[in-house]
Amino acid sequence: MVFKRISEKNMISEGGDREALPITDLVLNTHTLDLVFEKQETSRSKRLYGFNGIVQVNNNIPGTLANTFIPNYDGFTGGVFFIQRWVKDNFEFEGGLRYDFKLFDAAGYRYGSDGEQYYGGQSKFHNVTGSFGTFWKIDKQWQLGSNLGLAWRAPTANELFSNGLHHGAGLYEIGDPNIKTEQGYKWVNSLKYYKQKLNFTLDAYAQYINNYIYSEPDKTFKQTVSGIYPIFRYKQTNASFFGADFFGTYHFSEVLSYKINAALIRARDLDNRKYLPYIPSDRVDQGIRLDFQLKNFDDTWLQAGHSFVRRQTRYEPESDYAAPPGAYHLFQLSGGTAMKIGGQELVFSLSVDNLFNSLYKEYMNRYRYYTHDMGRNITIRLAYKF
Repeated sequence: MVFKRISEKNMISEGGDREALPITDLVLNTHTLDLVFEKQETSRSKRLYGFNGIVQVNNNIPGTLANTFIPNYDGFTGGVFFIQRWVKDNFEFEGGLRYDFKLFDAAGYRYGSDGEQYYGGQSKFHNVTGSFGTFWKIDKQWQLGSNLGLAWRAPTANELFSNGLHHGAGLYEIGDPNIKTEQGYKWVNSLKYYKQKLNFTLDAYAQYINNYIYSEPDKTFKQTVSGIYPIFRYKQTNASFFGADFFGTYHFSEVLSYKINAALIRARDLDNRKYLPYIPSDRVDQGIRLDFQLKNFDDTWLQAGHSFVRRQTRYEPESDYAAPPGAYHLFQLSGGTAMKIGGQELVFSLSVDNLFNSLYKEYMNRYRYYTHDMGRNITIRLAYKF
């Protein structure tokens, strides 16, 4: 289908047929520049200097006959950083500082009951951040790392100025032009174990975010020409996050192995002493894999997987349009092989996700208000490597 940009007066063609119009029509140009200078001071110390720059220009193309979701804007972000690293036999240390500046200039018009209204303006954000971390090789199997950092994030265009239907999420979003920058303090500790059959990594972290930006269900609805949609508003609060991630593998033999990946996170709105919305549920992913050889084939494998996701119980009752969905189990099956053809390689693989076609809804997917997540999905891949 070809969309034509036409004015409201000309949306009916000479033949009387209605022309197709895009709901949203915009052009976003992004340019990035990264410069890094590395100086090897000694065999055990290294210093890095650098600059990161991003220029973005967003323009809504007129003729859609609908309010724009976000305004036209120009954005420039620049940052300079310095990193120092020291390495010893069983110990490493790294520290760094960074300064960032963002200039954001927006201009748009909305059409409401009072007619055409201008909104936007120029905003400037800047901050100094830093981090330092250590890494200790306790012995041949055990490693311990720790990192303490200060980070920041400037608000985005949709967090500041969105006011319209978000077609990618099926909801109506409203931003807040008074949103400030986020500032986070995070402490991460990592324990690693490596051996011939068993290896795992355990990461535990604690984080405090000042002016944490999030979108929250408004518990009201917006009626548009295409239907009625739930309203989400961007807000800020001071928040705390605690969590852990675990990844491990165990090799029963040269051909049979098992892997597991688990994650949990706990978050609180400290200002209002309540749970934050849309925090991921606890989940565990695991799989068992068989690698073997077949005549005339290389790297043949077969894998069975299982995922378990708990129901999110840490939420405020009556704070959402629908309560978090129930827990669910999903199963996967996949396999593949490779074959040499002359000096090239032909690779074939087949994977089946949601093997038993289970009905489930993912809490983080906002389409859960309307439908279930994807059912059984079969993917066939064929690659020829030159």
